Amino acid sequence: PKSPCCRFVDHEGVMCGGNVRLVGCRAARSLCALALCVQLHLAFAEKKAKKYGGEGTPPRPNFTFATELNAETFQSQVVKIANGSGNGKQPLYYPLVMFHVSWCKHCRHALPEFEQAAKTITDALGKRSMERLPVPPKFFVLECDSSEAAKIICAKYTTTSYPVLKLFREQHEIRFNRPRIAQTIAWWSTHVSRPLVLEIDTSPAIDSYVQGGVTLFILKADLPKDSAIVHDWGEVAVDYLDEHYYFSRVPSSSEAARKFPDAPYVTVQGRGLEPLPLRGSMDVRALAAWVNHNRFAPVEELDTRRAYDLMMSGVPTVMFVYDSNPACLQLKHDFTEKAKLLRPLGKHLFATLNSSAADNADYLAATFPLVSPKWSSMPRVFVMIGKDVYFESPSFNVTDMSAASIDELMASSEARQDSSAMGWLREKRKITTRFALSSFSGFLTVLLVGLVVTVCPVCCCWMCICALVEPDEDDTPAAKTKKTN
Repeated sequence: PKSPCCRFVDHEGVMCGGNVRLVGCRAARSLCALALCVQLHLAFAEKKAKKYGGEGTPPRPNFTFATELNAETFQSQVVKIANGSGNGKQPLYYPLVMFHVSWCKHCRHALPEFEQAAKTITDALGKRSMERLPVPPKFFVLECDSSEAAKIICAKYTTTSYPVLKLFREQHEIRFNRPRIAQTIAWWSTHVSRPLVLEIDTSPAIDSYVQGGVTLFILKADLPKDSAIVHDWGEVAVDYLDEHYYFSRVPSSSEAARKFPDAPYVTVQGRGLEPLPLRGSMDVRALAAWVNHNRFAPVEELDTRRAYDLMMSGVPTVMFVYDSNPACLQLKHDFTEKAKLLRPLGKHLFATLNSSAADNADYLAATFPLVSPKWSSMPRVFVMIGKDVYFESPSFNVTDMSAASIDELMASSEARQDSSAMGWLREKRKITTRFALSSFSGFLTVLLVGLVVTVCPVCCCWMCICALVEPDEDDTPAAKTKKTN
């Protein structure tokens, strides 16, 4: 019997004059496959048009409070201002630019929100309710596909995804990475426009920041003797403008300076923080490393947000994963004590994560599957660094944890897991092996799946070969004899 494709061609009479025998059923199937590919391509193009086109998107606003830019005005109103701030001169504003393209649906939704945020800031400035900001933000928009010159500018300041919002100040770029709604954009623009370094003279002022939940970094300095250190302190502060970290300078002659050792001296105050002393020279690199390490507690109890901060710190973080088992709680205490001994070395950060919480279990399964409750028994200790690299071994435990054993684990290629193809294969091999060794039923399951995975492709290949070499109905000897008669 003819295949559905052959019957379709015969019925429609759209190929070969309605006579499928001229091309054979195999050729008709190929033509049907080609037609299906064309249909899928058209459907994909339609879906893409809906995604980036105009269905359900708001109209482009008439900008009144945000200023539209071109290539020339971008240089004069953004680049010149951004390069001019930070050299001792106070600019009139910090430019906040939204880079967008005309075809982007997300841009079309964000543009009205951006204009509304600009209106909010303009109204606040008119009411003098933002006097605490010496330099206010100013809003600009640049359409990246409006000209070749605009494309060149956007290629320098953006990626391939749009829209991109950036505030320029002190010859730095600060990227907006929050929900693109008017209220959030307006708040963020003032948050990153605040003074880089606050000058604090009294102890109550310091206490008020800490009681408000702020992490406050403090530099006690003598001017002009420590002017170079104060400048470097401001350079470090730029990198944390987007976060809830505040940097301050306490003059040696102030009342607040009495509670600190002789200048120059740095410390930090915040909930759960225990700052380590900064030894050696106070250049920008040493200050940056000290701030990066001391913004975390000796042992952080993680949620997904704090875990992201640890990943982005770039410092190897030793993580203890536990559940509600009483034995785990005792080992957690042992882990904390060892972490406090190792932390002064300044090589690692330390954290704990409760896998009994559903959100944490999902986070582990998605980010560190080999140490998640699904594939591992609790507790587990591993080391993570960056967004997609971690080191784990079932034999690495709290009892043997030391600086040398941590370095040994991180030097092991077998313990390393990352997003590369070899890392993926290593992960699947480890999961398969551990599941097979966990129980007899696990061993049988792995064996059965292995047989299926091995035999099925061979059978499918054999069936395809047989289908290809099988002659069409019209090519059989009986069909040819019937046609001759």
